[in-house]
Amino acid sequence: MQLVDFGAWTITEFVDRTSLTPSKMLGLTSKGHLSPGADADLTIVDLKSHEAVATVVGGEFICVNGVIMERVGLYCVLNMVKIN
Repeated sequence: MQLVDFGAWTITEFVDRTSLTPSKMLGLTSKGHLSPGADADLTIVDLKSHEAVATVVGGEFICVNGVIMERVGLYCVLNMVKIN
C-alpha cells in the first residue's frame, strides 16, 4: 500500500501485482480475480489505515473489523503488524 500512497502504483496495479499475478504464477486459476467461477476470496482494506476491515472466503464474510463470524470450518488467524 505504501507504493500506492507514494504514487508509484495505482490501486489497480497493487491488486494485480499482489493478487492476480502471484495466483497466475502458481497456476491457481480460481484465485486472484473476481469473475464468474472464481472463489470469491478477498480482503477489504481501509485505504487510510492500511488495515483489513473484512475478509470474505467463498463469498461469505468470515471476519469483520477483527471479529471472526460464526461459521463451521477452520481458519488460521494471524495477528498482523502494520509496517510504516
